[in-house]
Amino acid sequence: MVKRIIYLICLGTLINSCQKESLEIIQPPKQTKSYFDTSYNLSKSNIWIDYYSMLEENNINFGTIAYGCPEVIADFDGDGFEDLLAAPTLYENAGGYGDLPLEFFKNQGDNKTFTLTPFTILGEVGTFNARKGLLGDYNNDGKPDVAYPEQGVDMWPTEGSTPTLLISSETGYKLVNLSETKYYLHTGASGDIDNDGDLDIIMSSQHVILTFLNNGDGTFTETDLIVIPPDSKQQGFVTMELFDINKDGYLDLIAGGDENNLQTRVYFGNGIDFSYLRSQIIPFSSPWEGVIDFDFADINQDGFIDIITGRFKNVYEGYYIEVISTKDYQIIDNIVDNSLANDIRWPIWIRVQDIDDDGELDIISNDKGNLGYGSPHWEWNGSKFNMK
Repeated sequence: MVKRIIYLICLGTLINSCQKESLEIIQPPKQTKSYFDTSYNLSKSNIWIDYYSMLEENNINFGTIAYGCPEVIADFDGDGFEDLLAAPTLYENAGGYGDLPLEFFKNQGDNKTFTLTPFTILGEVGTFNARKGLLGDYNNDGKPDVAYPEQGVDMWPTEGSTPTLLISSETGYKLVNLSETKYYLHTGASGDIDNDGDLDIIMSSQHVILTFLNNGDGTFTETDLIVIPPDSKQQGFVTMELFDINKDGYLDLIAGGDENNLQTRVYFGNGIDFSYLRSQIIPFSSPWEGVIDFDFADINQDGFIDIITGRFKNVYEGYYIEVISTKDYQIIDNIVDNSLANDIRWPIWIRVQDIDDDGELDIISNDKGNLGYGSPHWEWNGSKFNMK
C-alpha cells in the first residue's frame, strides 16, 4: 500500500513535470507589432528618445555626423522590443560626402537604453543624406522595412542620390535601390494607396514627385499618380503624409511646402490617383509660410479629423503650430500656445499623442532633446495645448 502511494505521488510529479515542459514547448512566441500600416501611423511609437543623450552614451561624435531626420523605431531583431535604426550623414563642413552605413541601436529591454550593435545589411553601403525614414512591411513578411528618400549633397542644383529600400528576407536585411536614377528628395510617405493589399511609396521635393506602386512582393513599378496645380512655381512638395482624412476608406495625400510657390492641400484619394481637381486648400497664418510637418487627431472630439501643421517663416526660422478643422477647413484660433514661436528651434518632426499616459494629447518633438537644443512640450487641457 505504501509502495502504491509512493508510485502515485511519483507518477503525479512526472505528469506535472511533463505538463510544465509541454506548456513551455507550445507557448507561442512573443507577439510583435504589425508593420502593415501607413508610415505616418508607424511613426507614433510610445518610446520617446533623446537622440543627443543616446549618441553620447554610445561615444558617437555628434559634432561631425548629423542625426534626427530619418530615424525609425521598430523591432528589427524580433526580440519583442523596439529598436532605433539611424541613417546618419556627414555635415557638409565635415569634409565628406557620400553614403554612410545605417546604425542599429538595440533596445536593451527597458525602452530607455539603446546600444550601438552590429547589424548585417547586404547590398549597398548605406544612405546619402536621407531626409526621412518610411517604416512599413513592404513585402508582407511581418518584419519592418524602411524606404529612404535621399538628397545627396544638401544644396541645389545637385546630382542627388538614388532612393533606397531596406527590406527583409529569410536570410536577413538588404539595401536596394528603388530607382537607378538619382534625385534630390526631401520627403516621402507610404501606405496602401490603391487598396490592393500592399504598401506603396511616394517621394518628393520641390523639384520632382515619384510614385512607386508595390507589385505585391516588395518590388515596385514607378508611375505618375499625382497632378498638382498647373500654375505652381515648384514641381513637388517639401513635406507630405498619407492619411484617410474624410474616412472614406481611401488614403488622402496631405502635402505642401512653401505657400508662395505651391499651396498646401489635401489631395483626396480614390484608389487610383491624386489630383488638385479633387483637393482642398489648407489655410495658414502669415508670416508662417513654410510647412514642415503634418499630424492628425480629432482634438475637440467633434467627429472630424483636425490637421496639425508645424510651420516656420523665412528659412527654418522659429516654429509655429497651427490646427485646421476638416469640418470647414478653417483655422481653429487660440488652440495652441504659440507665445514662444519666434524663439523656438524648430523640431524636425512632431508627434501628437498621449506620450505620458495621462489621458490627454501632447505635442512633442520626435527627438526628446531636439538635438540638444531643448524641446518644447505642449499638453492638451481640454480647450488648449499649453506649453509645459
